[in-house]
This record gives sequence, structure tokens and C-alpha cells, in this order.
Amino acid sequence: MRELESEIERWRRGAERRTGLDVDQLDELEEHLRAAVRDELARGLASSAAFERASRRLGDVALLQAHFPKPPLAMNHASKLLGVVLSAAIVLFTLDQTGQIASFLAPGKLAVVVGLIAAGLLAGHGIAPMGAAARCALTGRKPAAGPARHELAALARRGYRLSWAAGALASLMSALVALTAMGSPESLWTELARSSFGVLYGALLAEIVFANLWAWVAPTPEASAG
Repeated sequence: MRELESEIERWRRGAERRTGLDVDQLDELEEHLRAAVRDELARGLASSAAFERASRRLGDVALLQAHFPKPPLAMNHASKLLGVVLSAAIVLFTLDQTGQIASFLAPGKLAVVVGLIAAGLLAGHGIAPMGAAARCALTGRKPAAGPARHELAALARRGYRLSWAAGALASLMSALVALTAMGSPESLWTELARSSFGVLYGALLAEIVFANLWAWVAPTPEASAG
């Protein structure tokens, strides 16, 4: 049976290379193959012959791809929202000849929040899972159920918590700097308002990026039970 499992694993890797199917669709195809193999084994065929006959019955995986809907890109709704935000930012900065809007939105605070999140994820998970998360977001393909998906789900949970914490910390540091400077009351309130953007940026990253990533890769109850 070990040889049979190796044959099925090679078949799946070949199907993944030749098609654009996602993990769930490949799982479905593999289950059809296994069911066909079980039928052939019940007829008395040896495992190698059963696999060969079952794979012929299933047909060419490149042709089977047409029976599946095209998999959507990962975090599609978040990508749309991020596109709207970036487009609006470009328009505002283009029209803002004085630079007041750009200064008020405090892009430096966004850099601080992102840096704190990246440092926390790097310390907690390392480079490889962070790279896997980036690849998933760019390709729209989930990792196969197992340790890789659990690691990615854990990264999403940690990233969600870190986003809120980093946003709050960035706002707190900015507020302390503003209070220490103790300028005029008008400028002080302006600086305090700017400091609140740290929390806003952290909230956006938590809810748009990491909450969507968690919902996308979270192990199903069936997978957890298995």
C-alpha cells in the first residue's frame, strides 16, 4: 500500500503542475481517484494495476479542469478595498499642492505599524511562513491541509493581534511626543489627532489583511478532527 500512496502522491503533484486547480479541487479529484482504486482493488487487481486502471478511468486531469470553476484570487474583497484606498490616496496626494493632507495622514506612522507587525511575526514564526503567506496572497492558492496550513492560520491569528497592538503602541508613542513638545494648543490637538492614525492603520491591517487571511486558511472542523 505504500507504493500505491506514492503513486497517488505523484499523480497529484503532476495534476497540480498541469492545471490551475486549487487545493480543494485537487482534493476532490484525488478522492475520485481513490474511490476508483478501491473499486479495482475489490475486483482483485494488484495495487499497481488498480492504480493504472483507475487513473485511466478518471481521464486526463487537464481535461477534467474544465469541469471546475476558475478558483478566485485570495482575499478578493480585501484587494478591492485596498485598491480603492490606494486610488483615493493617490488622488488626494496629487491634488494636495500644499502637502497638508499628506502630512495629516502621517504615512510614517503606517511604516512604524507595519515594521512592528513584521518584527513580531519574524520573531514568532520566521521568514519561511511569512514568505508562504505572501505567496498565498499573490497566487490565490491555499496550502494543502496539514502543518503548512495550520502554521499559516497561526500566523494570521498572531498578525491580527499584533496589528491592533502595534497600532495602539504607535499612537501612544506619537501622543507622548506631542505632549512632550507642548506647543500651542492648536498644534497640540492637531498632533494628537495625527497620533490616532496609528490605531486606524493597525485596525485596517488587522481587519482587512489578517482577518481575511485567517478566514481563508482556517482549518475546517473536519480537517481538525482528521
